[in-house]
Amino acid sequence: VLGFRSHTLLLHDDRTSAENRLKAVNGSLKQVYRTTDAHPIILSLDGLEGPGDYALNRRAALTLVLAKGGQVVRSVALTDTGQHNVPQLREWVEEIAGKIPSDPEELRRMIASNLPKSGDAVRELAVNQGVQLQRLRARLARLESGQMNNRMQQRRPQRMKRDAPNAARRPVAERNPAKPAVKREGAPPDDADLQSSLRAFIRKTNSDERLDDIFADITARASESPELTRQTREMFRLVLSLKDRYGTPHAHELAKGFLDKHPAKRNR
Repeated sequence: VLGFRSHTLLLHDDRTSAENRLKAVNGSLKQVYRTTDAHPIILSLDGLEGPGDYALNRRAALTLVLAKGGQVVRSVALTDTGQHNVPQLREWVEEIAGKIPSDPEELRRMIASNLPKSGDAVRELAVNQGVQLQRLRARLARLESGQMNNRMQQRRPQRMKRDAPNAARRPVAERNPAKPAVKREGAPPDDADLQSSLRAFIRKTNSDERLDDIFADITARASESPELTRQTREMFRLVLSLKDRYGTPHAHELAKGFLDKHPAKRNR
């Protein structure tokens, strides 16, 4: 109803694997699809390269194709996606769909002009919007309730907490079990290109082929100077020290291979 509709296509070289992955992803987003205008992610049948006419960049993590009136207006290959892209994405969308009016009457006219022509489609849209509105109201009520509880807690006089009668008898380690600390090694790079590559490299959704492409870019950048090699080495040490958070097993193998090939020089 706001003049914009989106579709998401997944490119993959293994159809069976991709279909299984999409079942899990779309299943977890089922409630979102029911209460919004979003469409389920679908699998492209054109393989990993995508439709030939689009000439997609295989190294891109995401390609944004904007169209209006059946014509492609803009195609952008993104290698590093995140919150920093939101302002630019909004600008591109507004170029083809226009800005959302701030005036209520203009907004009403805009929505009215974009309503479905079919009565059944309008009815379904109204139901979905009603469900979404109820969810927003429930969330707002929870937020307001939490704020009220916080204010009440602040008004209560502070009281001394008493330990249980046998608390002093228990060993300190038993009362406060220490969690094993993760030993963090290495450091993120200062170089902007390596920073961007690192964010792309540590995604757990990367395929091995995608990782090989990213790794090739990283090693090419690292070879430009000893300082960039050092930053890359520290970057990969960081990845390997946080395996549970960063990267896939293949990413860890690539990182270890780089460290084996470029060991740190020891001071004599």
